[in-house]
Amino acid sequence: MKTITLNEVLKKKLEDEEFTILYEKEEIKNKIAQMVVQLRQREGLTQ
Repeated sequence: MKTITLNEVLKKKLEDEEFTILYEKEEIKNKIAQMVVQLRQREGLTQ
């Protein structure tokens, strides 16, 4: 059985325009969440 990497699956999925739009929206949400975590850690906030 051939091993398929996540990058290969993602490359194929990103050929679908609707998937690409939704994927990019999720990437933005994740970047914002990462920024919030970093800011909270920098300020010593835990919750």
